[in-house]
Amino acid sequence: MDASVHIESTRVVPNRSMGFSQFDLDYWLMPDRFISLTGASTPLDQLDRRLANDAADAPKRPKLVECLARQYVAIGSSETVRHNIQLLSRPNAYTVICAHQPCLFGGPGYWIYKIATTIALCRQLNAKYPSLHFIPVYFCGLEDHDFEEINHLHVFKKRLEWQQNEGTAVGRLETDGLLAVLDSLGELFRDDAAATRFISDQRELISQSDRYGAYYLKFTDYLFGEHGLIPFNPDDPNCKEVLRPILRREISEGIIASSSKLGTGTLQSLGYEPQVNPRDLNLFYHHPSGRKRLIRLAEHHFALADGSQDWTVSELLEEVDAAPGQFSPNVLMRPIYQELLFPNVAFVGGGAEIHYFLQLSGTFRELGIPFPAIFRRNSAFHADQRLVQKMARTGFPPAEFLAPQHELEQLYIDKRANEQPISENAFAKLRSALEDISVASGKFDASTQTSVQAELHKMEKMISHIEQRQMKFIKSQYEINLQNLRNIREHLFPEGALQERSANFLPQYFRIGKNFIDELIACFEGIPPQLHLLEERE
Repeated sequence: MDASVHIESTRVVPNRSMGFSQFDLDYWLMPDRFISLTGASTPLDQLDRRLANDAADAPKRPKLVECLARQYVAIGSSETVRHNIQLLSRPNAYTVICAHQPCLFGGPGYWIYKIATTIALCRQLNAKYPSLHFIPVYFCGLEDHDFEEINHLHVFKKRLEWQQNEGTAVGRLETDGLLAVLDSLGELFRDDAAATRFISDQRELISQSDRYGAYYLKFTDYLFGEHGLIPFNPDDPNCKEVLRPILRREISEGIIASSSKLGTGTLQSLGYEPQVNPRDLNLFYHHPSGRKRLIRLAEHHFALADGSQDWTVSELLEEVDAAPGQFSPNVLMRPIYQELLFPNVAFVGGGAEIHYFLQLSGTFRELGIPFPAIFRRNSAFHADQRLVQKMARTGFPPAEFLAPQHELEQLYIDKRANEQPISENAFAKLRSALEDISVASGKFDASTQTSVQAELHKMEKMISHIEQRQMKFIKSQYEINLQNLRNIREHLFPEGALQERSANFLPQYFRIGKNFIDELIACFEGIPPQLHLLEERE
C-alpha cells in the first residue's frame, strides 16, 4: 500500500465505439427521451417527483428495520451501518439501492463502481435535502443460481475460479473451495503486505461463515461498512412476507407479463428491443435439490421446469401463504420485491438494469408501487502509475487512448505527416488532376467518355494502392511505437472489451488501500454520473 498515491479523474464522453449499447448511451446522455416512462426529464427531477408523491409507508418500516438489524448482527459491527438501519424507522429516511450478483471478490470492476456511485449519490442528496436522510443499500443477488456468472474474477488477465457444486441459490452454497482461490490470489501478490493482510482477513471471514451468502455480506461490509452501506440478503423468509399479495397475483393472473407490455411497447416505439422478455410466470422455487423455475402447465396446474414437483393453483397459493420464502423472484420480479420492501426513492444501475426497470413502468403503476428515480451508475477506466507514465511518454493525452484502435494509430501517423516519403499534398494534386480530366472528358462522345472514365478509375485505384503501400511502410518503420500504443490501449480495453467488464479492483485496492474507496466515492460525486479516466498519481 502506497499512501502517497492518489487518483485523479478526467471526465470523458462515452460513445458506442467504447462498447456501450445505444440504449445505455441514450438514457445516460439524453434521459429526457424517456420522460413518458420515468415521468421527468432528468433523474434528479424524477427524484423530486418521487419525494413529492411519497406514499405512506410507516407500517412497513418497523418490520424492515427488524429484518435488517437481525441480518446485520451476523454480518458486521459498523456503528455507521447500525445507525443507518435505525434511521429507517423514521418517516424522513429513504434508501438509494443498487443491486448486483455476489461475484467472487466483486468480480468485474463495475461492481465497486456501482456501489461507490450509490454512496456518493446519498452524500449529495443528504446535502441537497438537509431535512431528509438518504441511506445506501446493496441488494445482493444471493438467490441467483447461475454459478458460472459469479464463480471467477480476473486479475492481471488471469482467471481465478472457484470450484464448487452448483444448481442451488449461490448464497446457499458452502464455502468449500474459497480458500484455494485465496491461495491463488496470494501467488499473484507475493511479498505484497496489503494483499497479505487482505487475504488473512478474508480467511477469517470465511471461517466465520457457513455459507457463501454469509461470507459475501461480510466481505461487502469489510469494504464499505464505514461508509454506511447496508448489505441486504433478499433470501430471507421474513422479508418475503411483503411479497405475498404480488406472488398471488403473479400465480393467478400473470401480472408481470400483462402489465409490462406498456413499458416494453413504449421502448420498442423508441427503437429499443426488450432487455428481458417476461415469462408467463416470473418466479423460481427453492426445491431441496436446487432453485428451479416455476412454469404454468395449464390455468390451474403448475410445476417445476424439470418436472420434479407440481401443484394445483389452490395448493400453490396455500404455499404462498404458508411459506413465501420458498418462492424466489426472477430478474423482473426482483425490482417489485425491492421497492415493496424498502422506502426507496432511487435506483442506481447500468444500462441493462435501467432497461428492464423501464419495461416495468406499467407494472409499478398497475400494482400501485411508487416508481423510483433511475440513476445511471458511473463508469470508469483505471490507469495505474506505470500505465500513466507510458501514456505520457507517447505524447498523447490519456483520453486519446479511449478512441478506437485504428483511429489511435492513424492519429499517430498523421502527427508524422512531414516524415512521409510522399506527402498528402502530392496525392491531393494527383486526385485534383484526375478530377480536371474527368470534367473535361464530358466533351467527348458517350463511348469515348466511358472509356476515359474507366481509365481514370484505374488510376484512382493505383493512387490508393500507393497510399496503402506507403502506410504499410510507415507502420513498419514505427511498428515498435505503434505496438506500444496497442499495449497501452489493451490495458483499457482487454481483449477489445470495456476494462470495467472484466478487470477486478483488487490490484488498485492493494496499492492504495482503503483510500482507494474513499477517493473513488469522491471522484463519483456529481450529477449526472460520468465516464471517468482514473489515473494513479503521486
